[in-house]
Amino acid sequence: MGRSNYSAPKFYPQHEANCPAYGTFWQTAFITVPFGGSFPFNQVGRSAGGICITNTDLSVIRIPQAGDYRVSFIATINTTLNPVFPHIPVISIYVNGARLANAQGDFNIQINDPDDTGCHQLVGEAIVYIPANSTLRLVNNSFFNDQSIVTCDNGINAVELTIIKVS
Repeated sequence: MGRSNYSAPKFYPQHEANCPAYGTFWQTAFITVPFGGSFPFNQVGRSAGGICITNTDLSVIRIPQAGDYRVSFIATINTTLNPVFPHIPVISIYVNGARLANAQGDFNIQINDPDDTGCHQLVGEAIVYIPANSTLRLVNNSFFNDQSIVTCDNGINAVELTIIKVS
């Protein structure tokens, strides 16, 4: 018998562009985010594909892979500790330091009645193209009186962000 030209197959890791990428982040404390400020996160859930909070700023999410992403968030808005009426909190999705074009990532609720105090949910969701090696933040873009956003915690998440790569 002669020598075989057969060699064992080599393992080639799946190309990064085809790997799953997702992450979930949330905040468990009362926070006050001034106009123009970003929402910080103090908890990290399951993640893959390199999506993570940056080491230097707990409000900045790093996204290494380019692609289309479903970005969704839920924030609890506290009108008891911040009784500004009409209460019009606006949260915007920023990618690489810029708001998404055409108001795609701008979400708000409007509470007119000063007797309607408590915790209210502001929810946003968009499918967004994100370039490789990008950052993502949720920003208080409440232009009405440049108001701060105060969250609730009451044993619930004050803010939750989920990012899932869909293509």
